[in-house]
Amino acid sequence: MRSYQAMLNNGETLPIIGMGTYSGENDRETTEKAIRAAIKMGYRHFDTAKIYGSELALGNALRRAIHDGLIEREDIHVTSKLWSSDHHDPVDAIQQTLQRLGMEYIDMYLVHWPVALKAWVDYPVPAEEDFEELDMENTWSGMERCLEMGLCKSIGVSNFSSRKIEELINFACVTPVVNQVEMHPMWRQSKLRSICGDYGIHVSAYSPLGGPGNAWGTTAVVDHPIIQSIAHKHNATPAQIALRWGLYQGSSVIVKSFNPRRMKENIGALDLTLDDWDLFEIEKMEERKIMRAEYLINDTTNIHITSKLWSSDHHDPVDALQQTLRRLGMEYIDMYLVHWPVALKAWVDYPIPAEEDFEELDMENTWSGMERCLEMGLCRSIGVSNFSSTKIQHLLDFACVTPVVNQVEMHPMWRQRKLRSICREYGIHVSAYSPLGGPGNAWGTTNVVDHPIIKSIAQKHNATPAQMGYRHFDTAKIYGSEVAVGNALRRAIHDGLVEREDIHITSKLWSSDHHDPVNALQQTLRRLGMEYIDMYLVHWPVALKASVDYPIPAEEDFEELDMENTWSDMERCLEMGLCRSIGVSNFSSTKIQHLLDFACVTPVVNQVEMHPMWRQRKLRSICREYGIHVSAYSPLGGPGNAWGTTNVVDHPIIKSIAHKHNATPAQVALRWGLCQGSSVIAKSFNMGRMKENMGALNLKLDEWDLIDINKMEERKIMRGEWLSNHTTSPYRNIQELWDDEI
Repeated sequence: MRSYQAMLNNGETLPIIGMGTYSGENDRETTEKAIRAAIKMGYRHFDTAKIYGSELALGNALRRAIHDGLIEREDIHVTSKLWSSDHHDPVDAIQQTLQRLGMEYIDMYLVHWPVALKAWVDYPVPAEEDFEELDMENTWSGMERCLEMGLCKSIGVSNFSSRKIEELINFACVTPVVNQVEMHPMWRQSKLRSICGDYGIHVSAYSPLGGPGNAWGTTAVVDHPIIQSIAHKHNATPAQIALRWGLYQGSSVIVKSFNPRRMKENIGALDLTLDDWDLFEIEKMEERKIMRAEYLINDTTNIHITSKLWSSDHHDPVDALQQTLRRLGMEYIDMYLVHWPVALKAWVDYPIPAEEDFEELDMENTWSGMERCLEMGLCRSIGVSNFSSTKIQHLLDFACVTPVVNQVEMHPMWRQRKLRSICREYGIHVSAYSPLGGPGNAWGTTNVVDHPIIKSIAQKHNATPAQMGYRHFDTAKIYGSEVAVGNALRRAIHDGLVEREDIHITSKLWSSDHHDPVNALQQTLRRLGMEYIDMYLVHWPVALKASVDYPIPAEEDFEELDMENTWSDMERCLEMGLCRSIGVSNFSSTKIQHLLDFACVTPVVNQVEMHPMWRQRKLRSICREYGIHVSAYSPLGGPGNAWGTTNVVDHPIIKSIAHKHNATPAQVALRWGLCQGSSVIAKSFNMGRMKENMGALNLKLDEWDLIDINKMEERKIMRGEWLSNHTTSPYRNIQELWDDEI
């Protein structure tokens, strides 16, 4: 690996394949073992950050490897990052990083995000009230001090756009050596790479495979037909193709895997050669940014200020904008728009001009003045307002800078199809004013919001889940939804829709976390941004190796399950106040009875597949005997899931009962579950269906309905075949997994 180096603009070098060490889903011991294995394979570039929680483990592993003679300190490259709550004092932040790493210096220190948070925010997903104003000039000065003091050898940035790079260059004494950003075959960063190349800034790619295994990640990159086809052609893996593509762009790549087989596979990308045709094919792939970081944006603490050039100021846009800035008390605004394609005499400061107030419009001269505003840093973007398609095209005949926005009237009764098409063609964003039709303005109307079609659609989709009355939210680490659930619930609480004590949050212990449920639940709470959850369940009666962060394990991923130890730790979660209740999921009657042999705390819930075609009589009877509530997942049969089916809601008996009660088949299936004394977990993100599901509470089934449902043939849908095998799993077949209750 030492021969594969990128030269940085300060003369330092960077190994072009790095190991990402984010360990939010792994304990320290697992992380240390993975890093030691990586060192033996040849990895020499290790990427960490304060917010990853991996600095201690990385430092321990590297110091031990140095002590054991596996490597020398000068042979490795350690990168860490300034978290957003530390912008006020980068020197102190890096000194704390060095203490955690047990090192005298690190090789590279990056500004993690161009965002500033309050000093106490040590979690990755901030709330609205956590933001502060970013003074990037002061932050960068602190980063330069870190360099001068010898605390790091290089400084750089992460997640900086082209514009933010150029803004930084305007005041930086030291040019950043690196910009670490999301980059892969489906997000190729052509413009950013070009801008960084102009300034000699090396682009380092995180999530070069699309981030599979992360809550926000996807397998779309490695599963893409073009990547798969090229992999087949070269007898390589899709991951190797994606990594090699990144290296071909002159970038380094940061790959995160603690799986030894994949770690070795990733290194193999260095030996792969792609031809011109491969690269041409990859360029055809649709582009899509995956790490979008919506949680760093909000409508209150992150502000964007737009103002407009009035029609009497066309003769001097620079002076007009300077006056605007004085009135606002600001150094710049985010966007400045030409208000109307009309010129008025200089004294006209009223909105409705007389005939004698007009002047000839010299739009070319006006736009030149707008471009000067941009060059002078008085605004960050320029655009127009109230421009027709023809006027947009005329402007583009002479403009050096294309307007970023055309702000126009647009609403359901004035849909601007042609204008939107023209603007889209030139990359101009259309911003809609009067999207409700301008009610309350002298010229406005209520015709839009009063239109029968609008009112009908509003009635159909009239509420958010919280407003509809949902109060029980079911998530799990492996679902990848904990961050989104936390964001939505915290915002609902902030907006006064609900109180925290009114909602019930369930999450689950993933099978690779049986060794440390307390740590796993603490990670879940960080992702949710909550102090506790209401219920924590053991997801499956299966133990997997700590590195397994995907739902379908390979044979080599299984470990022996020590359920007594797992449950003891679940009870500790309860004692520590991290959750209010503990339970299980996917446990058969036999496994429930085995658990009760040693449990000090009886599980409150067993969450299992249950619906009219899998009625769970025996299990419900056993659970009832021990006071364990049965909660039904897939109460409609799981339509929409890869393993699901529409057989339940399409069954003639269910459809007949639905017709009889003027209800939907889904409502009948849900009501059947409720009639058994179970709670039901219904999954839909469709507002109409979500409301429909709630309607099951108002439905009554009679005795004949229940008798007819009991006549339906039974078939388990979620069979879990991937959790059984003849070699490494404790269950040789699905009969053993479910103890013949299948």
